[in-house]
Amino acid sequence: MSPGSYIALLDPALADHKGTESSNLGDLIISNSVIGILQDLFPKMEILRFPTHSFLTRGQMKLINNAWLGFIGGTNLLHSDMLHQRQLMLRDGKLLWLFPGIQNLILMGCGWGPQPEMKMKIKTKLLFKKILHPEFKHACRDRFSVEKMEKEAKIPAINTACPTMWGLDGCTTNLTGRNDTCLFTLTDYAIDRTRDSRMIEILLDHFNKLVFFPQGMGDMNYLYSLPVYTANKSKFSVLPHSIDEFYRFVKGTQFIYAGTRLHCGIYCLTENVPAMIIGIDNRSSEIAKDTYLPVCPGNHMELMVNWLNQQKVFEYPVTLPLSSIKNWKKQFIN
Repeated sequence: MSPGSYIALLDPALADHKGTESSNLGDLIISNSVIGILQDLFPKMEILRFPTHSFLTRGQMKLINNAWLGFIGGTNLLHSDMLHQRQLMLRDGKLLWLFPGIQNLILMGCGWGPQPEMKMKIKTKLLFKKILHPEFKHACRDRFSVEKMEKEAKIPAINTACPTMWGLDGCTTNLTGRNDTCLFTLTDYAIDRTRDSRMIEILLDHFNKLVFFPQGMGDMNYLYSLPVYTANKSKFSVLPHSIDEFYRFVKGTQFIYAGTRLHCGIYCLTENVPAMIIGIDNRSSEIAKDTYLPVCPGNHMELMVNWLNQQKVFEYPVTLPLSSIKNWKKQFIN
């Protein structure tokens, strides 16, 4: 493939070099949105995808460096200590912050991962300078991530919210009708048995049928370990760990969503399904501060009860930074 004739995408939906999908199906939801946006921006360009969960080969790094433009496609890949957290796998070996092997990448809706309060390491600042394009503003998915990039890394950034949300401006968020079925989620890497059991108990009080979507590989076993599930097993059904089965369910079923998985909730909103996301970390809470995404803090379950009882708990519909999204896109349009 000739240099400059394609777009390179570092894609969190790819787990390895064989095209295996990420076990976190939320990565696939993000990837579908990112690819769709890039196809609209560059309709004549082929998009070559590369994994973020596996070290890149020398051949892959050469392809990325020879692309017309290269993007990092969303999710919480950013961290104040990129060398130890390794959410973004570049190459194996030493001196990564000096010789990362790739350059001129553009962030597309990326956000901060664990330990957001950590001060950025000097080696992380150097790594960002090495791998990120110096001539473009980088799209972050919340104001907090923009401030981290601009103030600590001295990298120009812009708050565009998450690409999965770019069609949600004006989406209403208060519940205005009843339904017998609720789709819910849990998060295997953020276990809180008291919080999650309480959420399920509330849902059992409001719905005749609960459908569980295991977005992560360990989510199903976590559900099965909870006594509230064992005691009410007949009221539950469980979807397969499959993005296609999830899409089919959403498009073919009338239901309400409530759960801890952020991108499951966002996708439901894009399909006009009433949804409340239970906030369990900085990702959903930071996005909600900027966009009024319907997020209920995990330690304030009474908010979810009020929402389910059709009380007005959100003052505003989802509100996107449309001018920022437009300005980010305009950078690539001649």
